[in-house]
Amino acid sequence: MKLLSQTDRRGAALLLVLFGLLTTTALLVPAASWALSITGSTRALAEQESAIAVARALEPVLLDWLDTRAPSVVLPPDAPVPGALVLEERFDGSPELWMRVLAFDQAGMVAAGAVQSGSPLALLLSTEHRAHALWLTDLGQPIALGTTGLIDLALGAQGGLFPADVHDAQAFGARVATHLDRGGALCPWTAPLAILEQAFTLLGRGDLSAVLGARATGKRIDLAFDAFEPESALVPRLVSQSPVWSFRIDVRVGRTHQAWWATYKHGAGGWQVVQRVFIDE
Repeated sequence: MKLLSQTDRRGAALLLVLFGLLTTTALLVPAASWALSITGSTRALAEQESAIAVARALEPVLLDWLDTRAPSVVLPPDAPVPGALVLEERFDGSPELWMRVLAFDQAGMVAAGAVQSGSPLALLLSTEHRAHALWLTDLGQPIALGTTGLIDLALGAQGGLFPADVHDAQAFGARVATHLDRGGALCPWTAPLAILEQAFTLLGRGDLSAVLGARATGKRIDLAFDAFEPESALVPRLVSQSPVWSFRIDVRVGRTHQAWWATYKHGAGGWQVVQRVFIDE
């Protein structure tokens, strides 16, 4: 589902700023030096630095999306993961610039703490993902994906650590919420069907069909999720607005492609980044 396939005027202006940033950083090599034959390593370094600059400059775009777009996100009932496209843009030039940002709602995943607490929702995870989630909670939450220990754990056939796209249901980062408070939270507008069916059964709610019907139309309806408190700590509370979103940020400058995973959590001071790691693929 493309939530922002055509960026609005504000977003477009920000992207133009990014492109201007690219042309003034990636091309900082003086024209005279081209006559000296720039080495491949020098060019690659310039492209890497430009990719980093673009990724940093994207932060206002992410914060704007969290404030203006995230509160109304509605995913189709058959969405395999709680992920949505924020933007994807390509600028032809020398060098060429391509950027893509994907958002993943941690309130649409199974909380890492669900494994340790014995929640039935943990059974929806693969054996490998349950083991990794238990490892995380043993270290103490919140814990950042990308720590050496977790990277060293073998994920095998279950997929990688970070989702490659909004259809990647095998990646740990698309299935397990790492930064939710203990007990977790579940947003019915983004969570995959299997999680919703299990959670609504445990909660004894009979309005799942209304949720799925609304999601099929792409529009939210008022079901007062935030006023409903579960009787058991084994079941996450329902929320209409997610408190934690993660983003996969991909930037390609020329021949150099780099990616990052950034997690934002909402608190008293608004949205704050609580994790940012380089994706080494």
